[in-house]
Amino acid sequence: MKRAFLYSVIILLAFGSCNKNTPEWQRINMGFNDNFHDIAPIDKNNVVAYSYGTGLIVKSGDQGKTWRQVYKTDSIYFEQIEFPTPYVGYICGNTNVILKTEDGGNCWIEIKIDSIPDSAPIYGMKFKDTETGYLSYLKRTNNGFESKIYQTTNSGESWKEINSIPEMILSLELVNSELWASGNNVVVKNVDKDNWQIVYDDTTKRVGQIRDFLISDGKLVMSSFNGFIICKEDRTITKQQITTNRLRSIISVEGRKLITAGDNNKEKGNLFESTDNGKTWRLIDQELNDIHRLKFKDGVIWGIGKNDEVIKMKL
Repeated sequence: MKRAFLYSVIILLAFGSCNKNTPEWQRINMGFNDNFHDIAPIDKNNVVAYSYGTGLIVKSGDQGKTWRQVYKTDSIYFEQIEFPTPYVGYICGNTNVILKTEDGGNCWIEIKIDSIPDSAPIYGMKFKDTETGYLSYLKRTNNGFESKIYQTTNSGESWKEINSIPEMILSLELVNSELWASGNNVVVKNVDKDNWQIVYDDTTKRVGQIRDFLISDGKLVMSSFNGFIICKEDRTITKQQITTNRLRSIISVEGRKLITAGDNNKEKGNLFESTDNGKTWRLIDQELNDIHRLKFKDGVIWGIGKNDEVIKMKL
């Protein structure tokens, strides 16, 4: 009897210890009465974020506890943010706007690109380093859209067109030093070269806009606006609709799991995780607002979206 009681105590203590050490999501209200679109953790303390359609950029210097406005322009939809170094960063917008900071996001200057229309929607942007970067802007054609790929080699001072892709490109990423892009039902690689290739094309047109993707253990994993997770490994392709909500972002966390997130626009639940490299997904039980972006840096998972909300989890 005493031995059984002792075993029970040990089990309860072990269970309590596990629960105590399990990371939990924190929900932070930023205090601006605005909706937010993207977030960039610079280091363990400094984080920059921008709003969804109101031209606001804010910064936190205390791990997201408090935030202050650092830039405000006319109503504009910023699309992507890049910090090649802790000091130098860029933000692109959808009306021929590139913003640059050289002091870690405290001050921003505006760069206009003379060779593209003032109303050009710049959706994709990626910098290899502080000097060399790429952007893509959408141009409507008789057959739909084409995406113009531009390059800078002097820190954004000047840009030149280097390619034209007959697809809707919405984001740019570097994959093993290659410039990849995702768009409407498609993922393309080497978009900066003449021999660009389509890596994935949903000919059924069911998955919709592929807003984010990554390579995990040799597998291409994509999340889409129609709630699909698409996996491609060699020639094997699987796709599953894990939600009817829009999925906007996907990240890998230390090779242990994948997390994807999006809107709460059709059903409750918009934050999911996979511990088997994208094969199965579990809904994380959180009553959250729309989440537009996820980021992982320095052992912290960040998420940002509507109604001034930031979520974070320190591992």
